[in-house]
Amino acid sequence: MPPNVRGRVPGPTGAEGRIPEFGGFRPRGNRRHGPLRAPERTLLAQLTPEESPETATDATAPESEIRLVEPSAVPGQPTALEDYDFPLFGSQGTPTAEDVVQGNLDNCPVAATLAALAHARPEVIQNMLSEQHARVRSRVHGDPQGRYPHESRRLITVRLPGGQPVRVSGLLWRMWGNVAYARSASGSISWMSYIEKAYASQFSGGYQTLARVGEEAPGIPDTREVFAALTGSWMMAYLVEDTLFHADGAADALRAGTLEELLARARARPTIAASRNELPPEGRIEANHSYAVLGFRRGAVQLRNPRGGPHATFQIPFELFRQAFQAVLQTED
Repeated sequence: MPPNVRGRVPGPTGAEGRIPEFGGFRPRGNRRHGPLRAPERTLLAQLTPEESPETATDATAPESEIRLVEPSAVPGQPTALEDYDFPLFGSQGTPTAEDVVQGNLDNCPVAATLAALAHARPEVIQNMLSEQHARVRSRVHGDPQGRYPHESRRLITVRLPGGQPVRVSGLLWRMWGNVAYARSASGSISWMSYIEKAYASQFSGGYQTLARVGEEAPGIPDTREVFAALTGSWMMAYLVEDTLFHADGAADALRAGTLEELLARARARPTIAASRNELPPEGRIEANHSYAVLGFRRGAVQLRNPRGGPHATFQIPFELFRQAFQAVLQTED
């Protein structure tokens, strides 16, 4: 069975007998921790009512307005809610991997998955989102019920795979003059911000939960669960054990050439990769970090760092990739 892939991003080496934490993937099960176990839960499908904040319209709202609950920001960050009117997509209307910047949140699996999805299947993202003009009143999750002090003129519906549509307001958390969390490189489009917001709305901790991806705590997803929630399926090449795991529990040996085939299919199937805790002295790869995989050609793997920047997209030789990365996640079909 596949290991439970866990680990906070970034994460220090484990202590007191804990195994190291890798870029959003924390393998459970070795000689010290016992056999590998099946996932303990499926994200979203098994959340308890206490873990799931209110996202539907408040039944007491006047017919002329919609009332929603905003996912809470990370405590301690200098954030404020602002009603943004950035269009969902640019003038070309097609999302790209280059659109996505991770923002001020340690949740690279979310940003890397969105970049990979935009790269391989932009039409999926286009079909995820719709918007309408509406009067939306909201409060932040955890605030007293009955008061809805925030207002937006924009209602976005996000259809996450395998779940009910999630409605969110046009409000986003602002920090230091920018959208605080997932945002566009150009600062002028918003599809990634609202998909991440809809996903954060599934948790009582909001964005704070996404900042804790990989921690072994109730209601905190691991990277595999993040990837599946945003793409709808997963299979994982676990390079530490040369094993290919599938969502149905099947496992195969990672034969020669299989990893290369997976990487080459990244042009058509959303794919991310997680780096190891200990890296070769290459310089461009961050430890404990998730990257979007863009393709494989002529012995080189093309990657994109979801942090963005002028050198976010780069290539490394396949052998270096094998040394530096510990897992690859790809959609099943």
